[in-house]
Amino acid sequence: MRSLGAVDVDVLGTQIVLENIGTTKVRIMGIRVVKECGPPLSGTIFFSIPQGDQLSTTLGFDLDETAPAARSIDEGDRWGKAYFSTHTVLLEPGEQKVFEIKVKTDEYYCEYRFAMKTLRDRITQEEPIDNNGKPFRISASRWNIEDYPHALRDYSLIYPGGPWNPRTCGDFSEFETEEYRDDVTCFKDVD
Repeated sequence: MRSLGAVDVDVLGTQIVLENIGTTKVRIMGIRVVKECGPPLSGTIFFSIPQGDQLSTTLGFDLDETAPAARSIDEGDRWGKAYFSTHTVLLEPGEQKVFEIKVKTDEYYCEYRFAMKTLRDRITQEEPIDNNGKPFRISASRWNIEDYPHALRDYSLIYPGGPWNPRTCGDFSEFETEEYRDDVTCFKDVD
């Protein structure tokens, strides 16, 4: 769906693999996010319950903050302090380091890139990290659960899937916003 212009909603996980291809050690001093944000998107939304493995996140950026810092995230999804305020990462020649990065927003549509600050041979430089030459993209949902059942009214079309689809209890199918009402018959009690 991303290849068709779809944008992730609320949370986006990205795995970044860094490798020191040089002949001397390199120290990662920090990673920051460079963002441009505006109002959240509307139009059409696809939604369902996440399936499969969860992203094992190490760092997180909250794009709703004025100057988001790379925060550590524990296994319980609790966001901690700024990671690089107390840590650096040293890579030997040929060594790799994997960062699982979680980015979230509750307020905006954002396009962003990462900028990694490195130190090699006493020279500091900033390396860009992007999505194959393009920015990463994320939008806050316009889903206001406190206004249920009218929570989706800002979308012209919705495609619920899984147990959120009262027609199929599985596959995605199109609904006009005014006609959609979820049906709890898709949810089964588990004893």
